[in-house]
Amino acid sequence: MPKRVPAFPLGLYSDRLNLTLEPPSGQHYDVSVAYRDGCPGFPGLGSNDHYPEFVEVMKRENSDVLLDRSRKVVLLQWLDFEDSLVQDIVDLTEYAEREEILGYDMIIDAIWRGWFGRRLRDTAAG
Repeated sequence: MPKRVPAFPLGLYSDRLNLTLEPPSGQHYDVSVAYRDGCPGFPGLGSNDHYPEFVEVMKRENSDVLLDRSRKVVLLQWLDFEDSLVQDIVDLTEYAEREEILGYDMIIDAIWRGWFGRRLRDTAAG
């Protein structure tokens, strides 16, 4: 989760979200992402405002895709399961093949999922 939210006790959070990832090679490495205080979705939902280390590379109805090439990590902000889901997956796969990032690790941030997440993203976009 990119933000500490009131739905979870603050005592459950550290200062950063720390993940240990394991690519197919089996060599573990750590990724640390800073939390942002407040309720998710304001401002900049669906952009890299929540993950300044990442660059937004794709925006679809069902997800936003961000990339950190230096750490070889793809971050998928999952929004929903809409009719375009199959095409969104095809587009992401084609992008990954073209950009040679199929071997990158993937983090899926699903806090934005569902109608509420899409609505917040649309509101933040204006």
